[in-house]
Amino acid sequence: MTNIEKIKRMKNKNLLLLIFATLLANIGNVKAQDTLYLKNGAKIGSKILEITPTEIKYKKFDNIEGPTYTTHGSDISLVKYKNGAIDTIKVEPPAAVVTKTPSKPAEPKPADPNPAITPFGPVFKYNGRHINAREAQKIMLTVNDSEINQHVKAAKFSKSMGLLGFVAIPTFIFGAGWSVFALANNNGSSSDMSYGPGIAGGAVAVACLATSITFNVRKRKNMNDALDLYNQKY
Repeated sequence: MTNIEKIKRMKNKNLLLLIFATLLANIGNVKAQDTLYLKNGAKIGSKILEITPTEIKYKKFDNIEGPTYTTHGSDISLVKYKNGAIDTIKVEPPAAVVTKTPSKPAEPKPADPNPAITPFGPVFKYNGRHINAREAQKIMLTVNDSEINQHVKAAKFSKSMGLLGFVAIPTFIFGAGWSVFALANNNGSSSDMSYGPGIAGGAVAVACLATSITFNVRKRKNMNDALDLYNQKY
């Protein structure tokens, strides 16, 4: 065998050794790296730095000193570590955030500045309480309505005239007493007592009573008219 053949043979042998060493190194590198298997079918040789419930942080194995990458866990199907262990990545879908819009509080109903006045037996009902006729008239006069004022004044006048009914009582008693006394003491002579005062007293009593009843009816009518106008207008 010549020297040239020996040199060629040695070179071939060294080349084979180099190739074999490179293969061993690559095999060792492959075994010493983590591998990310993406759902799109891609594989990434990497060094896993951190795994959280939602993402994975890693460096690419062919550039360990390079930047740190972050991939969402939903894009990765599994992770194969350098020791052969395998993790299947399951990312729970984020819980739906329910935003509750606070209901708008109901706006308070504005208070009626002029609540209705309604008859309630001998008195009146106003703003949840009972009032007498004088108080009802005073409230209606506060709106200063000419029609209402006219009816209220007429009702007041009718009330004062209705007091004539109290005059009828003593007048009737006087007339009846005079007539009885005269009847008891008269004997048909010229000096007999006249029945005139008794008759006049009775007539005045009847007139006063009739006047009182008439004005009390008018008082009620005027009061009701004033109430109707107040409740309709205000």
